[in-house]
Amino acid sequence: LWVCIGITAMAQITLRFNPDKGSKYEYQMEMIQKINQTIMGQKMDMDQTMAFTYNMDVIERTATETTIEFEYKEVVYNLASSMINMKYDSKSNAEPANEMDGMMAKIFGSLLNKKFSAVLALDGSVKSVSGMDAIIDDMMKAVGGGNDMMAQQLSKQMTQQFSDEAMKASFEQSFKIYPGKAIKAGDSWNVVQKTGAGTLNMDINTTYSLKSADSNTAYADVQSTISGMGGQLTGTQQGTIEFDLKSGLPMTSKVNQKASGKISANGMEIPMEIDSQVNVTVKKIN
Repeated sequence: LWVCIGITAMAQITLRFNPDKGSKYEYQMEMIQKINQTIMGQKMDMDQTMAFTYNMDVIERTATETTIEFEYKEVVYNLASSMINMKYDSKSNAEPANEMDGMMAKIFGSLLNKKFSAVLALDGSVKSVSGMDAIIDDMMKAVGGGNDMMAQQLSKQMTQQFSDEAMKASFEQSFKIYPGKAIKAGDSWNVVQKTGAGTLNMDINTTYSLKSADSNTAYADVQSTISGMGGQLTGTQQGTIEFDLKSGLPMTSKVNQKASGKISANGMEIPMEIDSQVNVTVKKIN
C-alpha cells in the first residue's frame, strides 16, 4: 500500500510559467490561414501567412510574476488572393517586387530589433504589456505618416494588431495554458481565453488533457470551442502541446482552428470560412 501511494505521488507534476531570471529563449509564432469568403456573390479566397520570431529575455522574477523583454528578430508576412498579392520576409535581401511589397517592407521592417516588455503571472496570464505605442509610432513614421485616408487606415490596422492590449491577448493565447494545480496523466483542465481586439475578438474555451510525462517533458492534447465577432463566427480547435517541465514553457504547440459563419462589414453580410494552423516553438538560447 505504501509503495502504491509513493508511485501515485511521484506521477503528479506541476505546470506553471516558471522560467529562471537571466534565461533567454527564442520564441516563434506562425499562423497559416486559408480564408474562404463570398462578397456580393463573388468568391474571394485568401491565403495568409504570418510568422513573428522574438528573443525572450527573462529580466525579473518575483514569487508571483515574471517580467519578460521581447525583441523582434524576424518577420514573415504573405497575403495572396485574386485581387492582391503581398510578400515580406525579413531574412530576404531581395528588392520589393511592387509598391505593395515595398509598403509591407517599410511597415514590418520597422519592427526589427524593437523591444517591448510583458509581465506574466504563474498561470501564464499577461498582467501588462508596455512599449508597443512607441513601436506603432515608428511604423507610422516608416510609411510617411500623414493624414490621408490610407495613412489613417494603416494606423487603425496597426493599432488593432500591435497595441499593448492586442499583444497582451496574443501572448495569452500562447502562455495562459496552465492548470493551476498538480496533475497526473489522464487529468484535464479548462482555460478560457479572449484573443484579438475590437471587432476581431475571439473567445476560446479550451480543455487540455495530460497524456504523459517523462523527466523533462509533459505531453498534452488540446480541444477548444471558438466564438467570435459577437457569435457570428463559431468553430473548434484541436492539437497538441509539449511543456518543458523545468521552465513550464510550451516548447512546441501545434493547433488547427476551423471557424465559419457570417460577418457584417460596410452594411453587408459576408459568409466566411477560416482554416488556421497555429504553430508555436520556444528554444532556449542561454
